[in-house]
Amino acid sequence: MKILIALLLFSISLQAMNLEEAIDYALVHRPDILAAEADLNSASHSSTAAHLWFLPQISGSAVLQDNEDIQELEIPGMGSVTMGYQYNMVYGLSVSVPLVIPQAIAGAGLSSNSEEIALYQFNSVKQNAVVQAAGAFYGILLAEQMLATAEEALTLAEDGFEIASLRYEAGTISRFELLQSEVTMKNRIPDVLSASNAFDNAISAFATAIGMDDPVPVEIDGSLLVPLNLPLPSTLDEARLLQSEFNPAVMTADAMIEMGDSQVDMAVSQFIPNLVFQTNYNFMAAKDELDFAGEDFDRSWTNSIALQIPLFNGFQNISGLNSARAQRISMTEQARGIKQGVVLQLEQAWNNRLDAQARVDATESTIELAEEAVEIAAVSFSAGTITQLDLDQANLGLTSAHSNYLSALFSLRMAEINLTRAIGILVLQEVK
Repeated sequence: MKILIALLLFSISLQAMNLEEAIDYALVHRPDILAAEADLNSASHSSTAAHLWFLPQISGSAVLQDNEDIQELEIPGMGSVTMGYQYNMVYGLSVSVPLVIPQAIAGAGLSSNSEEIALYQFNSVKQNAVVQAAGAFYGILLAEQMLATAEEALTLAEDGFEIASLRYEAGTISRFELLQSEVTMKNRIPDVLSASNAFDNAISAFATAIGMDDPVPVEIDGSLLVPLNLPLPSTLDEARLLQSEFNPAVMTADAMIEMGDSQVDMAVSQFIPNLVFQTNYNFMAAKDELDFAGEDFDRSWTNSIALQIPLFNGFQNISGLNSARAQRISMTEQARGIKQGVVLQLEQAWNNRLDAQARVDATESTIELAEEAVEIAAVSFSAGTITQLDLDQANLGLTSAHSNYLSALFSLRMAEINLTRAIGILVLQEVK
């Protein structure tokens, strides 16, 4: 089934797109995915920087000092002696090597948790994008089929009115039956207009769902009869097992618990001493003129080990530790709520899929009955045993059966997608 979508009338070329291609396009162009990917990259770089805390810090410096007021020492009977030089110059290297930095170690663990959460959120955003893109894709197919059904119903009504007009002229039906046939025909026109508007809205929704900034004509290739190529579990227990392993919300909840522990570790680290080794390698010179030469400089090389022990800072560390402990409880409970929510989401998605499948089976069999009823009504109307209203009612029943079946098919496709989303396997690698 192919639908020509006139998203941009002045464009000449057409871009064919099936469901998998629409999803691929969305995963590359949607702004929410690009933003989530940037957040993930930022968290990854921050984590890398935090884990390199043990590397030495090397800095170079060069200082030229001009002393405008040089002190002099007066010696009785001998005059004055200058106590310094006008110009002093120092240049060299400073190396600081962290030996034990508990805050940095705890910060590395906290940054790892942040990176994990960013990764799971990125995965969640991608899966939500797949749901929206696939829903918009199937929405176009549904709107196209509903429009075709409405147009077919209008055509049948027009044919019926034409026959009724001929029979009225022949005197075989009354004016009342003719008016009934005309009203039935005109009542189908608003249905066609509504279906056409729904189709236009579906086109716009599809362009937004896949992240098009400048929509171009797209040829949609697909069918409501063809589901997304993803494996579905056979039992609810199997679905629950897969959800616990793959759902990004579950993984985010676990990472939140770990982050709560890391925040407590960070608060505890404020009570632990820091140990740093530092060396300074400098050359210094002092003169009264700016004509420094190599022999004017003297070397200065110093090494030190600094131990910083936190003793008292106004109870800030204690308050910070209590705050971190309370925050850990909060994050643990939030994580528990998230897990409860995804369990409920899975059960609802599972039941919705079963219900949608049952509706498809029921409406599919109804179409066969409605088609048989229309055939019998057409023969009976030709034989004059039923009225035009009876024939219109049979055609209306067939239209309703087709519409119900199409809606049931769309609901089934979306129920399947939502089920795989609730499990957490609706990602690009799985779609391919």
